[in-house]
Amino acid sequence: APRFGGMTLGMAYVEFDGRADTLRLSRLGSETFSDPTAVSESGNIYQPCLACDGKGAVWCVWSQMDEGRWNLLGRSVVDGRLSPGVVKIAASKGNDLFPDLKTDRKGRVWATCSRLKMVAATS
Repeated sequence: APRFGGMTLGMAYVEFDGRADTLRLSRLGSETFSDPTAVSESGNIYQPCLACDGKGAVWCVWSQMDEGRWNLLGRSVVDGRLSPGVVKIAASKGNDLFPDLKTDRKGRVWATCSRLKMVAATS
C-alpha cells in the first residue's frame, strides 16, 4: 500500500443516502481504496477528521447532531478493526463543531473544536 511518512493513506467521508448521513472510512491499497466501513450511525454528520496515535491506532472524530445539539464523537481503528463503539468526546449545552485532530511528539492525539451557542435572531 502507498505510504506517506510511514503511514498508510486513509480517507474519511460522509455519505448521504437521501435521508441521512453515514460516516465511512476507507484505506488506500496498492491501487484502489478498500471497501468503505461505516463508522457512525446514521444522522446529521459534519467534518470528519483523522489522526494516528503513537501506537498505530487511527482516530476519526466528527460532529454529529444528537438531541438538538452538535456533539463531538470519535472512534478508533486498531489493526484494521473498529473499536466496539463510538465515544462521546465533547457534549455541552452549546454546539461542538469544526473538529480537528493533531498528534503530539509523544504520540497522543488531541481533539479540538469550536463550541458555539446558537442564539435566535432578533429583528
